[in-house]
Amino acid sequence: MAIETTSATGLVALFGDPVGHSISPQIQNQAFETLELPLRYLAFQVSKADLPAAVSGAKAMGFVGFNVTIPHKQAMLPLVDELAPSAQNLGAVNTVRREGTKLIGYNTDGEGFVRALEDELGVRPQGKRVLLLGAGGASRAVALTLAQMGAARIIVANRTLAHAQSLAKDLAAAGADVTAVDLSGLPRWTEEAELIVNTSPVGMYPHAEQAPLVPGELIRKDHLVCDLVYNPRPTGFLRQAAAKGARTMDGLGMLLWQGALACQIWTGKLPPIAPLEAAALRALAQRR
Repeated sequence: MAIETTSATGLVALFGDPVGHSISPQIQNQAFETLELPLRYLAFQVSKADLPAAVSGAKAMGFVGFNVTIPHKQAMLPLVDELAPSAQNLGAVNTVRREGTKLIGYNTDGEGFVRALEDELGVRPQGKRVLLLGAGGASRAVALTLAQMGAARIIVANRTLAHAQSLAKDLAAAGADVTAVDLSGLPRWTEEAELIVNTSPVGMYPHAEQAPLVPGELIRKDHLVCDLVYNPRPTGFLRQAAAKGARTMDGLGMLLWQGALACQIWTGKLPPIAPLEAAALRALAQRR
């Protein structure tokens, strides 16, 4: 049932640059409707230079909270009054909740991935040997969360070895058994890995025909193969993995779970995933 917008309606926002591709408004507004909460979620394109002003404005106008996305997740760290352990541990903020005059920063990215992994594949990261493709912000969130949850080993593979080594250094400091490699060593590392996760944008719309970082001949049927990209569904990487009989998961589940967890931070209520998924699929269908 649609919730009427009134002068008492609370506001939640997304700050990013760009935000035109985001389907978070459709997901979060569905969450609020499902939970019958008088809240509305809007996306705002905010430049790096304007981020402090946007945060101050949201605070001054009494926003319930907001999300931040690329390129603002690390820039938010000094702009909040307090960091929850999730943001402190990952070194980035993707969700902010206002508590009176204070802003509290959280990060739901890593937990969103782990929740999706368990929800869709029935898999927990404990004891798993993981090959991570990419060394950007998404890779960092996923890798650190996997390490904290007991992954046996993490291999970070990236085109630029120095970036993989930088992430590996942070993972090692967190107590992980980690190796940094460039892409030339993939035959060896795919042989060792149980879980393969593409955190890079390779294969994302509108470049869906890009060759996957891992050639199909290196995938086995006993691999668990994940791609954080959710448009297209499935990606070329997941199509070739499925053709080998591997179990696969795309990035939509992570998006839904990180959004659901953000909603819980703002409202104290965790929305069911099914209606959020339906809203996301409607939004994606409209873009084809």
